[in-house]
Amino acid sequence: MNIFLCCFQSERDYLGAPYKHWRENFKPPLEAMGHRVLEPKGLDLAAPLAHASESRWIRRYREVTSENLVRQVKETHRRQGIDLFLSYFYSVHVFPDAISEIGRVGIPTVNFFCDNMREFHSVAELVDRYTLNWVPEKEACELYQRRGAAHVSLPMAVNADLYRTSPAEEIPQVTFIGSVDGLRTRLLAEVFPSGLPLKVYGGNWVSQGPATSSRQSISSSVKRIIRRRRKSLSQHWQRTRHYGLSAELRQLATRPNLGTELLRGFQNSLNAGVPHEEMLRLATDSAVLLGINRCPHPGYPLDAPLVYSRLRDIEGPMMGACYLTEYCADLDDMYEVGKEIAVYRNVEELVSEARRLLQDEEARGKLRRLGQRAALSRHTMERRFEVIFRTLGLPDKAPSARKQ
Repeated sequence: MNIFLCCFQSERDYLGAPYKHWRENFKPPLEAMGHRVLEPKGLDLAAPLAHASESRWIRRYREVTSENLVRQVKETHRRQGIDLFLSYFYSVHVFPDAISEIGRVGIPTVNFFCDNMREFHSVAELVDRYTLNWVPEKEACELYQRRGAAHVSLPMAVNADLYRTSPAEEIPQVTFIGSVDGLRTRLLAEVFPSGLPLKVYGGNWVSQGPATSSRQSISSSVKRIIRRRRKSLSQHWQRTRHYGLSAELRQLATRPNLGTELLRGFQNSLNAGVPHEEMLRLATDSAVLLGINRCPHPGYPLDAPLVYSRLRDIEGPMMGACYLTEYCADLDDMYEVGKEIAVYRNVEELVSEARRLLQDEEARGKLRRLGQRAALSRHTMERRFEVIFRTLGLPDKAPSARKQ
């Protein structure tokens, strides 16, 4: 099949790895299945997420991108034929009519969106225009049902070739890899005093050092500060409008800069983010890889936060890590909990499970082997595309399962 893929393609690097890696998770597996992947030309699909709070900029961007995208898709369809339009779009990318117009020329359209529990409002305007929506969080399916939007409930997945690895020499530590937020710091502030050999890696856990004094860098920094301030004000207003003032005050209490104050005295355990290859080494070689699934949301109190499965729940086992993650209902459908992954529900269980695993080499080995086998057999992108293609009645050319 010819598949037209829109997945944060950009020649710029201003949004970093959290967005860039999705293309590498989608495109190679589709090609490995024997499909031809076509991509848009001359469109910066990462840009709107950097300008999301600038309403005039976004409106003009959507106008230009919608017109350009529809033109490219129609022209490509006329010359080569397109069997599927596959995107990872927020509403800031295009106007809804652009998706409808693509569908009217006979091309099935599918959108993947993986943060519905927190940010469904960021995609809601588009969902009923797609032939099918890929929804990773089971609880979020109700949001699509209310909109009358066709959807399929499928967990996230990854390109196994980016993650599959084997441990070299174990590092006797518990490792968490992820960016800072207020709920994570509150949780870790209760864990550190237990004495666990815990190391944390990720964006903004430590100071990034003094800024350069060049005129260009100062100008860029000022622009970034203004952009962040606009985005922050927009977010405050939107949250207050949707959830009320008390909820916004709860959200402010989870700000990272407040939470990191709780970690004073444990700075030696905090580290900056690492490149992908280093992340693989740390995650795989660490005796225990820790997952944290709680996330800030103004509609949830601090003592009962929103918890749902995150991408690390796929990445960790795929890497062959001994994976200990925060329990949520989604995990019951993804793994044999306790056999393929270990879970905790509170700080006490986190500490006790981590200690048990640190002391039991055989148990760690079993979690590594069985978790990786489960991820390779159930949670690759190829497996997800097989279901999506069957749902749409499209030909499935996927090869046999990867060797395990």
